[in-house]
Amino acid sequence: MSKPAECRALVAKAAESFGSVDILVNNAGIQHVAPVEEFPIEKWDAIIAINLSSAFHTIAAAIPLMREAGGGRIVNIASAHGLVASPFKSAYVAAKHGIIG
Repeated sequence: MSKPAECRALVAKAAESFGSVDILVNNAGIQHVAPVEEFPIEKWDAIIAINLSSAFHTIAAAIPLMREAGGGRIVNIASAHGLVASPFKSAYVAAKHGIIG
């Protein structure tokens, strides 16, 4: 889920296998806990890619298929951290706020 092309290919493969994409549920998530000044950049990038960007890429791939089929549903799963922050979870909180947005 961290690679844009693979996210989009996943949706295309589902449409190929099942004939359409009627529903998309974005629920991928990983976590790392550390103070901001100690938060590893590679962990930040991975969390944003998997927890936020993957939803963008799957949605972008699914919408044209859903329009073609006459409709569909997209469900994005966040968490309480999409509404309220907590210490040492900067990337997770940022990603989940993004999902809600």
